[in-house]
Amino acid sequence: MENFDFENLNVYKKSLEFIHNILEIYKKLSREFQYSISLDSTRECISVFNVLYRESFIDEGIYSKLRLEAREITSMLCGLIDSIG
Repeated sequence: MENFDFENLNVYKKSLEFIHNILEIYKKLSREFQYSISLDSTRECISVFNVLYRESFIDEGIYSKLRLEAREITSMLCGLIDSIG
């Protein structure tokens, strides 16, 4: 099967891993909190991570890792946008 061009981009691959990590946390949440997860954009996820951390649904290590991944993805996306704009 042939890949689309964007599937070869590092930012796309990193984003897939990021979504996987979010879904792993999502699966562990009780039903009442599952609606809190937003996959629409990386920046929207930050507020969700802040809430999950403040409410002790995730520990500091996971929180820091997710924030770092989000920062990397947004930086990569900004670089990509700048390179084509």
